[in-house]
Amino acid sequence: LRVERLEIQISFFVLTRLLLIFNRRMMLADKLLSNLDYNTDSERHTLELLKLRFGEVSMNSPEVMIKDIDDSIRANKNIKDATRTSVDAVIVSHIFWPTLSNDPIKHHPRIQAELDGFAKMYAEQKNPRILNWMNQLGSVQIELEIIEDGKLEAKEFTSSPLLATLISHFEDRDSWTSQGLSNETGIPENVIQKRMAYWISNRVVVCNN
Repeated sequence: LRVERLEIQISFFVLTRLLLIFNRRMMLADKLLSNLDYNTDSERHTLELLKLRFGEVSMNSPEVMIKDIDDSIRANKNIKDATRTSVDAVIVSHIFWPTLSNDPIKHHPRIQAELDGFAKMYAEQKNPRILNWMNQLGSVQIELEIIEDGKLEAKEFTSSPLLATLISHFEDRDSWTSQGLSNETGIPENVIQKRMAYWISNRVVVCNN
């Protein structure tokens, strides 16, 4: 009976430890992917403390995740030196990261052209490596002209790739139905309606029911 209790306690300890490490990876992924300036000093300091608690082997994946961000800085610089791309990519070693959302979306052609150009240059510089985009992750900085108090003003927005794709279609046509945008993006119509509420609430788009 004592042996059984000991085994249960050990199993519980191991499970709790694994859960802590897993949760730490999830939190780290969120922080790294939302860090627009690619600064990893804080995360690296925290990692060193966690190594002391859990051991270096247990922290192998978080260490690779942080290294991916540092490597991405160099890759972005090298590609920008060779092109006029406006894309900054976080290039991840997917086997070391927690599962990331990769829902499909058909980007607006202008956005897709930017991504294709970046991926082509990366493939040339890092042959035989290639990029597989996670199309709904990341953020897009957009400058739009909107009417405020009867005046046309430029306003900057930071949005999701889907929101950027949706508003980009309004550069091609003044009016869209949710079904039309669904056909263009491959996103369900009910999701389109929910996402367009952002542009409506910011008075970029007017909804005519």
